[in-house]
Amino acid sequence: MQSKFLNSNKSTKRTTQTKILIPEAHPILQKLEDAAYYSYIAYCSRNEKKMDIENITDIFINNNEIIITFHTPFDFLEENKERRLVPFPDGGPDTKVDFSFFETFKKIETSLFISISEDLDINVNIQKILFTGHEIGGVLAVFSALGFKKFQSGSNPIKYRPQIKVEVVTFGQLRIGNFYFAKYVEKTLTLLEKNSENEYLVSIPALYRVTYSSNLISQFPIQNGKLGYFHHSIEYWIEGETNDCNCLFYPRVYECHGVMKPAGYLDEPEDCNKHAMLTQYKRKKENGPYFEYIMGEFFIEKIQGNHDAKEF
Repeated sequence: MQSKFLNSNKSTKRTTQTKILIPEAHPILQKLEDAAYYSYIAYCSRNEKKMDIENITDIFINNNEIIITFHTPFDFLEENKERRLVPFPDGGPDTKVDFSFFETFKKIETSLFISISEDLDINVNIQKILFTGHEIGGVLAVFSALGFKKFQSGSNPIKYRPQIKVEVVTFGQLRIGNFYFAKYVEKTLTLLEKNSENEYLVSIPALYRVTYSSNLISQFPIQNGKLGYFHHSIEYWIEGETNDCNCLFYPRVYECHGVMKPAGYLDEPEDCNKHAMLTQYKRKKENGPYFEYIMGEFFIEKIQGNHDAKEF
């Protein structure tokens, strides 16, 4: 899959390097920051235990765009420790996903798409739907986007309007399934746009997987080569603070690519979040900041009994 960042720059060609610094003025950074804001506010005033559509999802309408955000319920991973891969019904025979993650999505699936359908009926000028979320919320965002794309090409495409663009931005997202699921996601969540010379259509990612510094959670469930869990998509890595950069509000963001393995498949990026996690992991950086937003900051204060936390 080609990079949207690389496609937008005529002078940039794909090389053997796997980590490319994105210029500060590049519009992709504003896209990621806007999504981070919506993922951040998804935590506000939530019941941290209840697993239903009202408590883990928010839907916003901004001009001609619907933004659907998901957050991670507190202690979700502690209460859903079983890790096993099961078949994903919309992929090929080898396409598998995490059992607990997929079961969680199925609990909200019907209510979610009823809500989306109602919003589309009311707002006939919608041109784009953005699915976004943090950690498990990112997992749910991916499943939801795949489901919507399926509806767009299904038996009632008029209702779900194929012309609506679908994009996904996740933050600290966990691995969802195996290598074949990763390839299915990359194939399904793409957009066709004209190249920088406006000459012909190119396929670009509609999925942005954002990681932060040495955030450990992005490296779970544990990868086991091509047979086990495997991340999809190009990675957008926020470097965080370093000795030469106090990058809290204006971070350095890299586009990271995997390298071709001798076995003939493209691996996950090795020198961004994965490398930082192995060399400089600090738990306090687990939730960001993603740009200026620390995911779940209000949420954590609330469940720890800080009654001075601001309501939104």
